[in-house]
Amino acid sequence: MKSMKIFGYVFLIIGLSVGNAFCMDESAAKTGAATHHAPIADELADQAKAAEQSRAQQKIREFFQDIDSPTADVVEEFKTTGLNSTDLIQVKDPSTGSMALHITAQTGNVAGTKKLLELGALVDAKNNNLQTPLFLAARFGNSKEVIEVLLNAGANKDMECGIFQKGTPFSESQDKFKKILEDFKPSPKPGKTGGTAGAGADIKQAEKEFMDALKNHTFDKIPEILGRHPDLATPLHIAALTGNAVEIDALLKEGHADVNTKKVHGYTPLHAAAFSGSVACIEKLLAAGATIDMKNNDGDTALHIAASLVAASLGHIDAVKKLLEKKADVNATQKDGYTPLHVAAFSGSVACIETLLAAGAHINAIDKDKDTPLHVAVIFDHIDVVKKLLAATPGPRLDLKNKNDKTALMLALEYQRVEIIPLLESHAKSAASNPATALVQGLTGLRLQLGNLVTALSGVGKNK
Repeated sequence: MKSMKIFGYVFLIIGLSVGNAFCMDESAAKTGAATHHAPIADELADQAKAAEQSRAQQKIREFFQDIDSPTADVVEEFKTTGLNSTDLIQVKDPSTGSMALHITAQTGNVAGTKKLLELGALVDAKNNNLQTPLFLAARFGNSKEVIEVLLNAGANKDMECGIFQKGTPFSESQDKFKKILEDFKPSPKPGKTGGTAGAGADIKQAEKEFMDALKNHTFDKIPEILGRHPDLATPLHIAALTGNAVEIDALLKEGHADVNTKKVHGYTPLHAAAFSGSVACIEKLLAAGATIDMKNNDGDTALHIAASLVAASLGHIDAVKKLLEKKADVNATQKDGYTPLHVAAFSGSVACIETLLAAGAHINAIDKDKDTPLHVAVIFDHIDVVKKLLAATPGPRLDLKNKNDKTALMLALEYQRVEIIPLLESHAKSAASNPATALVQGLTGLRLQLGNLVTALSGVGKNK
């Protein structure tokens, strides 16, 4: 009898493994039925959620259609979406990535533009085509007043826009708006007595010009700006910015220069040296006690800045390597959560990506929007960066979703990155067919099968 029982168990095991025999008591059968219906319930819940999201997206699309008029009341129209009023300045058109400010700027909706800016709309936000509201107003719009409103709110007329045909709001503006953009001076803010507010506005304009000169690497404009406002930088900043290591030596020997002094926008001399890409200046400042990971007002370290400029072929890869050699934090984050690897992915530098990864950069780091460097490379269509990231070991996770619930592949499909889509699809298939991955999946399946076997055997025991 005992041998027959053992034989029966062996037969049961073989039957379960090939799926040709099932031995289950009434309670186990009920459990099986419940398990069978659970995926159906989950599927229905997922379908209901997807339908709800689809309706919400449709309402947003309708909102953007309704405000496509110079007289539209954006606040009233937004109420029809059912979203929180605070979302007005953040919501994007699902098709174009445009915000409400893009639409009011292009249509010449002066009242709408003013209202959105009052609510805190980002004046230089970019849509899927990397166009700012000012770019759209100057290139396609028909309202001088909207352009002046945007400029007075701090819109950058020299910001590079566009994906394939790049240009700035100024360079791409209609002829009738050229002079407005060229001659623009910020309107003085209301002040107590004459002169003070105007002086404040002038300083802010000088700061903006200084920052533009830094970002555009047009250092020849800086002496004139400093001639008007010498307090924007110290002699040590200027020496570092111009790559003058000899002058830095002289200033440090005088003993009056603070190597960590912050000036305009919180920049230190080391930040300035990162802009110039001068390895000699970086070495001298660090030797004198410069804090290597000190952040500016945006949270950028010197490494962020150097990494952002490598793609411009200005020799900054050596600055990146020197900062890493001196133990700069390769995974430092700035206020938007960008790491140097995010910045390199944005700028499109394969050499910088390679250098940062070799130094231990986290390939799956996420910013405040939960975008990884791979997401960023896809958005900005940097094919070679995508290839480099995919070739890394360990490689990027393709299942990670950003705050908009999009994977890198979903973004590639949305932005129609025709050369990137097959790369991501191929990598996903390769990862799925990887022996290690297959082994994990096989063990998981085996564990589930053994669990079913234990349940079945438990039922047999009860029947006995």
